Amino acid sequence: MSVATARSKSAMVRLLQRSRPKATELPGMQPMIDGYARACAETLLRVASLETTVAVDSFEQEDARSALHRLPGTILVLSFVPHWNARIVVRLDRSLLIRALDALYGGDPKKMGARPPARALTPLERSLAISIVRGLSCDLLSALGEAERAGSTEERLVESNDSEVLSGLKSEYVAATLRLVDVGEQLIVAFPMAALERLAEHLSATEAHQEHVVDLDWTQQFRRNVERTSIELVAKIDGPRLHLSDIAALKVGSLIEFDKELIGNVSLVASEQAIFRGRLGQSKGNFTVLLDRPLTPSRQTDERT
Repeated sequence: MSVATARSKSAMVRLLQRSRPKATELPGMQPMIDGYARACAETLLRVASLETTVAVDSFEQEDARSALHRLPGTILVLSFVPHWNARIVVRLDRSLLIRALDALYGGDPKKMGARPPARALTPLERSLAISIVRGLSCDLLSALGEAERAGSTEERLVESNDSEVLSGLKSEYVAATLRLVDVGEQLIVAFPMAALERLAEHLSATEAHQEHVVDLDWTQQFRRNVERTSIELVAKIDGPRLHLSDIAALKVGSLIEFDKELIGNVSLVASEQAIFRGRLGQSKGNFTVLLDRPLTPSRQTDERT
């Protein structure tokens, strides 16, 4: 990390410690925002097959109701974070879900006709909306240095008549307007300002014990590197039992017969560790393995004995 970046993040800590800071004033906030945008693009591709660049058009501290009313979409998904005792709120348009479903079924999400008429969401659309928001919420928690809590959110979807829901958001919020550049869509992610205050406390504690400041983008980079790591999978079939004399007589061209029962019992091995049991088959001219059950260490021991 450069000296300039470290000083910028130190200034961010000092500014956060002032009374009622403006999120837009925070030096050093840009690396976190850029990292969050990249993570959101990866989530949309993984969850909804939407391949698009995500740009953060605005990142403002404001009242939650005014922030969320800036987008005309009628779908709200509230993601409750137990550790905060508060909600992340995402507003999106139903047209985004239609584009995502087109992409999931092999269509082109960039091509969409007339704006879809107002109607209730289908169960599939509701499930997709919740999955997208769950991913975006996990990305936000990771960007704020709370990746260990990313799996504890609880999502609830509200389609209309959301005035009562918004009136319950009393605390000061930060609203990030995300623009999906390649598909012409937009969504807003709002979260409590208190989350940035917790981030300030974390950075302050780090500065008190270390001379460097935590890189806010490190968690995302580490996760991406781990997810992209490749390992070799090996399918093993238990062979017939042979006498040593038979094995000594083997030569090129020898034929060994496998019972059908043995062929149906394949172990999938990674790094010399059996991880699944399955059955051998064929599809489109290729051998396949249909996975039946995972192999835990205790189950592997039981099977060997």
